[in-house]
Amino acid sequence: MAARNAESAKSWQDEIHQMHSSVEAAHESVDVLIVGSQSADSGDPQSIEVGLRTTLTQLDAELNTVTQMIHQSFQDPGEVRQ
Repeated sequence: MAARNAESAKSWQDEIHQMHSSVEAAHESVDVLIVGSQSADSGDPQSIEVGLRTTLTQLDAELNTVTQMIHQSFQDPGEVRQ
């Protein structure tokens, strides 16, 4: 049981870390699109927009995964399914 809880905690940590990374990527893209950037690697606005759309799609999937994990934990509070 302790191993399962440790595995579940690790899974939660991984999911939240991935979501945080996606939010940061989206924030950086929005910042570049709105304010502009002096960075040479920022790219053109169209490629930044495509990257932002991709990141938002990924973030939506990550949020759905975490939402499912939360719902499952309420269904069976003793065990978090993956």
